[in-house]
Amino acid sequence: MQDIDNGYKKIKEELDKLDKLKLIIYIDDKATYPGGIKVDFIAMLMEYGNENFDVAFPARPFFRSTFDAHYDDISNLMEKCIDKIADGKMTAHKAFETVGKDVVKKVREMILNGTYAALAESTVKAKGSDKPLYDTGTLVRSVKYKIE
Repeated sequence: MQDIDNGYKKIKEELDKLDKLKLIIYIDDKATYPGGIKVDFIAMLMEYGNENFDVAFPARPFFRSTFDAHYDDISNLMEKCIDKIADGKMTAHKAFETVGKDVVKKVREMILNGTYAALAESTVKAKGSDKPLYDTGTLVRSVKYKIE
């Protein structure tokens, strides 16, 4: 009797990799604004707000809002990728890459198009725009993903 694999070992290996790999969506910790202020620090303050400075500002949660708004979409995309892995048409790494790119796109869209507390009039005058979370595009460009 002959044992015929038909590619199932490779499929099982890829499915097993799903438990070992991690997809991390993050703000680039090397990115800075002019003047040297770290983008990830400002992003954290924007996400949660802060009342500990001389001037308080409200939370503008772009990260949490993205996952709240798109949880089902992200889950469905991952399910489709898992189906492709099971069919032998995708690797685990490619699945995480596909989902990572999609989530980064969604976070960036939330930064640009989300509904947030209005900026103070003094801020609008200083930056010349009433759009929270967007001034130079640095925050948008700093949203990344990595697979570990």
